[in-house]
Amino acid sequence: MHKKKVLVFIDWYLPGYKAGGPIRSCANLVEHLGSEFEFSIVTRNSDYTESTAYPDIISDAWNLQPDGSRIYYFSEEKLQGKNIRHLISTTEYDAVYLNGIYSVYFTLYPLIYLRKKKRQADCCRGERHAQ
Repeated sequence: MHKKKVLVFIDWYLPGYKAGGPIRSCANLVEHLGSEFEFSIVTRNSDYTESTAYPDIISDAWNLQPDGSRIYYFSEEKLQGKNIRHLISTTEYDAVYLNGIYSVYFTLYPLIYLRKKKRQADCCRGERHAQ
C-alpha cells in the first residue's frame, strides 16, 4: 500500500526542545502515524532562542531519520521566501500540515505558495512567536 506523503512546516523541531509543546506534539504525530504516512518536516536548524545549528545535522538539505521521516533544516541564511517556494515546488507531497499561525516562514509563505493547490491542515494553537 502506498503511504500518503505529508509535508509539515514547523518553526522548531527535534532535536530541539525549548519551544515546548509544539515540538512534542509534532514529534508524537510523526511517531504514532509514521506507519500510515510518510512525513517530510521543514524547520529551522537551531532551537528556540539559539543561533547555533544542531550538531550532527546537515543544514539546507533533507536529513533521513531512523523512523523513515525526512527533516529539512533551514539555516538562517537560506530561510527566505524564494527558498521555501523552491522546496515546496520540488518536494513530492499529498497534503500539507502547518503547525501554527504566527510564523512568517513556516505558515504565511507556505500558505501563499500553496493557494489553490493540495490539501492542507492548519494547527492553530498557542505558540511562541518566531524570533
